[in-house]
Amino acid sequence: MRRGGQGFDSPAVHQRLLARSPAWSPDDTRIACHSGDPEAGLSSFTIWLMKADGSGKVRLTKGAVHGVWPQWSQWSPDGKQIVFTRAWPGSDRAAVFVMNADGGGLKRETKGGNVGYCAVSPDGKRIAISADP
Repeated sequence: MRRGGQGFDSPAVHQRLLARSPAWSPDDTRIACHSGDPEAGLSSFTIWLMKADGSGKVRLTKGAVHGVWPQWSQWSPDGKQIVFTRAWPGSDRAAVFVMNADGGGLKRETKGGNVGYCAVSPDGKRIAISADP
């Protein structure tokens, strides 16, 4: 959607899927979002990448990994990585993960705790998190 609400178009990943937490790439050409099938439950949520016009949809993650689903993503300033949190179903625990923008190189950056949101520093060298002990 353009500013002012003009040109609204909802590029659904799939008709039944819910799309959440869209994040623009730094060069404004791609959008990463979390999407899942509400009938299949939260463990179906995965991270998808698409072009800015909604075409070229690619699934980057394969549903819940280690029993956790993705939420709240952000791009690295250079557009090479996506930083996101994954939450454990039925608990308040979450951790920060980083992966390459093509879906490869997934790695966990934090251990346990209750991570809420994360933010990548402008130079891409640090990640700020909000967390409860």
